[in-house]
Amino acid sequence: MMVINTSSESEPVIVPNHLIPSLQYDRAMTLSIIVPVKDAPADVFMVLMQHVVQSARNPEKAQKVLEGLDFSNPTDKWFALNSLQEMGVALPLGG
Repeated sequence: MMVINTSSESEPVIVPNHLIPSLQYDRAMTLSIIVPVKDAPADVFMVLMQHVVQSARNPEKAQKVLEGLDFSNPTDKWFALNSLQEMGVALPLGG
């Protein structure tokens, strides 16, 4: 379980383990392709994601994860990385 304090005035929120992302946002943004994920241009990140999707056990399901995401937005990059990792897709990233 994870406890999140949303503000000093409200009750802390308790998040069950099954809802906690397996790849935390800060960790995802420090992974690197050639540059850190957070600095990768959207088009470069999209090419990486397309490569990763093709190597997935179920490319169609992996592709659906990427639909509608804007890779100029770091949160969308994290969402893609986390979702693909949770599907068991190998991510060719160092960090």
